Parts: sequence; structure tokens; C-alpha cells
Amino acid sequence: MINKKRVSIIILLCTVGLLSAQTQAKQQVSMVITDLDTKQIVVNRNGAVKMTPASITKLITTATALEILGDDFRFKTEILVDGTINKGKLNGNLIIKAGGDPVLGSSYFDDTNFLNDWASAVKAFGISEIYGDIVADVSVFDNNPLPRGWGSPDVGNYYAAGIYGLSFLDNSLAVYFRSGRVGTKPQIIGTFPKIDGFKIYNHITSQRGVGDKAYFSGLPYENHRKVGGFIEANTDSFLVKADMPNPPMVLIKAFKDTLQKHGVLQHGKLKVSHQNVTYNRTLLPVFASYSVPLSDIVSVTNVYSNNMTAEYLLKYLSLQKHQQGSSLGGVEVIKEFWESRGLDFSSLSMYDGSGLTRYNRFSALFLNSLLVYMAKESRYADVFFESLPVAGVNGTVRNLLKNTELSGTAYLKSGSMSKVQCYAGYIIYGNKKYSIVVMVNNYAGKRKDTVAMIEKMVVDSFKGL
Repeated sequence: MINKKRVSIIILLCTVGLLSAQTQAKQQVSMVITDLDTKQIVVNRNGAVKMTPASITKLITTATALEILGDDFRFKTEILVDGTINKGKLNGNLIIKAGGDPVLGSSYFDDTNFLNDWASAVKAFGISEIYGDIVADVSVFDNNPLPRGWGSPDVGNYYAAGIYGLSFLDNSLAVYFRSGRVGTKPQIIGTFPKIDGFKIYNHITSQRGVGDKAYFSGLPYENHRKVGGFIEANTDSFLVKADMPNPPMVLIKAFKDTLQKHGVLQHGKLKVSHQNVTYNRTLLPVFASYSVPLSDIVSVTNVYSNNMTAEYLLKYLSLQKHQQGSSLGGVEVIKEFWESRGLDFSSLSMYDGSGLTRYNRFSALFLNSLLVYMAKESRYADVFFESLPVAGVNGTVRNLLKNTELSGTAYLKSGSMSKVQCYAGYIIYGNKKYSIVVMVNNYAGKRKDTVAMIEKMVVDSFKGL
């Protein structure tokens, strides 16, 4: 079990230490551009300096996943029977064997009907009553939902959702508010999904012109969340998203309800097992559910900068050499893979797969070498390239390089956090293609001014080629 007091202390110490170091540092700027026809570096400004990358870390994770697993890889979730069936009655347990699928019920793929598919398969198998438990076997991953380096103020919010062997609805919880006049506390009018016994301690204030400035806090498995900040005043239904505190349990509860709608009753408990389940009898396979292809998951990860899917990929990569998926094991696999491809990973310090932690550090030269490899050596070069958002068009870079000659020709992943702004990917200029990595740390002033500085630096660099 997680020691909640210890986790809270670690989160506080990490946050204080990072903020202290941040205030003492000076601005750093790094940029590397490579001509992919010749593989020659044409711009190198402080390229060897290790810097905080934020979400361009996802390029390492997604590239490695494509290289090792393949673009058509699909995650598998199994429904199994551990017991005997006699005249429609299952005497035993119904097992959901998790396979680390990050997109069960995901809003990105409109996968809202999968529980009906599961229930239909159980009924078609000849089961009308279950005299036993529904067990979620989530032992594919370790029981450390939070990647290393994650802390306050992120944990508890939807973009810092925990990583469990069995996902559900992007591991996020929709919370709906009705707000009144400025300065009043909005009323919570509902959540989706509903979670038995779940409490929200509401400290939000209505304000005009703020949109969504609310933030949640809370740890995995805690059946409550605190929420503070501000939301728009005078709204009938205002959505704010939090993380889901225990997705495997919420899923099997929803599965039980869906089974009942299909005429299948269950008499027993709902259980989540973090260890390999000890089965009483020979297992009978009922149904196997497969995710969308990995190429689609990689695209969601890079275009929308999805932290959760990146972390699922990292943990799953760990299974290449370990029996159970973990963030640490995933990083180990990543380092060994790129070392085998001749990359110098001595500048790589990696703690998570998404870049949400400030502890990740690597040089622009390292990431540039990976981008060159993916463009020139990888069989998945096109899949990787097409997974990137287009500057001035879509994703997290839809407003970048607009009204410049590079708009629509720069395929870039962005990365940002407090005092960090980075971009990496590819730019087509004239009839040539280039890889590019730009990293800025500890900038002074406003983010929009830093982005403008980066845009000018990039445009001027290409004009000089």
C-alpha cells in the first residue's frame, strides 16, 4: 500500500527544492538543426547543455515504443472464467486480465461501448449468474501509479492521472458545477462517472472572465479530492476535470452494472489484485479486447501532449525485460535500446515518459540524434513524422509560427512548464527536410515573449541556411 504521509512529504520537498533552484538559475537557450539529406548539423547553439525538456520528452517515449513494439501493436485485455458453469450459473470468479491498455473507454477514440461488448460476450458464453467475485488482475504494472518526480501542484488533476494496469475513461473524472454571482461558491451538480462514497471538498470561487482556473489535489486510491481556484461565474453547467482515484475499481463496478443490464447478475465482491491472481481451476477464455493500433495512440500522445498515454507506454516498455511494468524499468529499456543504435545517452536523465517532472534532463544534441535516426533509419519514419502536430495548424502548436513562411511546414512537439519552453521535430524548408530541437530554460518575463523570441530565432536561422 502507498504510504500517503510519506508521499505527501516527498511531494512538498520536491516542489520547494525545485522552486528554490529555479529562482537562482539564469536563462539558457539551446538550438540544434540538422540537414537530413547530409546528416550534417547546420546550427548548434549550446547543443551539448543538459536542460529541462518538459513534454518533448514524449518524443523519446513514442519513438522507442514504435521501434520496439511496431506501429500495428495493440494492447490486449482478457476476460476469463475461473470456475465451472452449470445451467447458466458460474460458480467461481470472473477475471479481467489487464494488459496495460491506456485507452479503454477513451474520449480520444469514442470507445464508449466496450463494456457492452464485454457484457454481451459474457452472456453469449452461457453465463446468466455469477456466484463469485469480479476480479481485476492489474499485475501487469507495479502498484506505483505516480511516476517518479511527479508532485504538487499537478497530482490530483486530470493531466497528472495515475498509471494503473487497467485504465478507464482516460483515468479522469468529470466534475460539473453550477456557478452564481462573482465571489460565491459554485455548487457541484454531478460527476461522471459516479463513484460510491467519493467526496469533493469544494473551495472554488466564481469569478468573471477566468474560464477554468480550478485545480484539484489528492493521491491515488484516496476516495476524495480537494478543489480550489476559480471558475466562470453565472454558468448552469461548468465542466472541470480531475484524475480518477482508482480506475480499476471504478471500471469493474461499471462492468457489474452493465452485466446486470444485460441480464447477468453477480453475487460476490469486486476486487482489484496487484499480484498475479492465484486461480482455482483451469481458466476459460471468454473474450479478448484489443486497443486501437499503437500508431493512433502515439498520434494522440504527441498531438495532444497526453501525459497518461506516454506513461502507459513507458511502463509497458519495461515488460521487454521485466515481469512487471514500471517507470524505472521502462527508462532502462529506453536507454539500452538507443545505446544499441549508437546514440550517446550520457546526457539523458529520465524519470518519466511524459516530461511532467522537472527532473528530466537531456541535451538538444541527444534528442536531435534520435530525430535524425527516426527520419533516416527507422521503418516507422512516416508514422512518427505524421504523429507530430503542425505549427500554425493543430495540436499544442496551432498558434506557433503563424503568419510566417514556416507555418504549415513545421512538424513540432511542444514542451512547456514554469520557466521552460521547448520545441522539437522537423521542418520542411524549400525542397529539404531538417530536424530541429529548441530548448529554453529559466526564461525571464512572460511566456508569450519567450515564444516570440523562439519564433524569430527559428525563422532567422532558416533564412540563413
